[in-house]
Amino acid sequence: MSLPEAAAALLDLEHLKRFSQNPKGLRELIDAFLDTTEPILNELERVSRQQNAMEFHQILHALNGAANSAGARAMADQCKVLAQQREPERRVAILHDLADCFQRTREMLKAILVPLSTETRDAGPLDVARKTLLLVEDNASARALLHAILADEYELIDAETGETALRFCEGAVV
Repeated sequence: MSLPEAAAALLDLEHLKRFSQNPKGLRELIDAFLDTTEPILNELERVSRQQNAMEFHQILHALNGAANSAGARAMADQCKVLAQQREPERRVAILHDLADCFQRTREMLKAILVPLSTETRDAGPLDVARKTLLLVEDNASARALLHAILADEYELIDAETGETALRFCEGAVV
């Protein structure tokens, strides 16, 4: 994966290289991050304007997790700076910087997507002895990361909430 020098400042390239043998997983991870980050940023800006500190920190935590999952190191660093900022005026400036950072990160991640094959690698015959793993995670980027890492060894079932997970366990959800 050859990327411009600017990529090293934005991305955790070592994290992304871990997926070199799983291009489908990397594509899913990047797609999930790109699809969900802009709405999260918009929501973060909205709750910041409303000065809802609890919701702001919950959304910021989700964004930080998504950024770390996708290897968006500069965004994760900006999230940490934003989490420590208490002054509303300064917070607005950092939110703007974070949105700019996302635009640059998006371009770098799109550059990674271009050479990735849309074909899946041959997983071989289905191993009926695979263990099933129930993932309870509301962050799409984190779910994509877990799928990329675990899908070859486990049958994965997704639940976005604890309530959904309980329904799976009770057999109510198929």
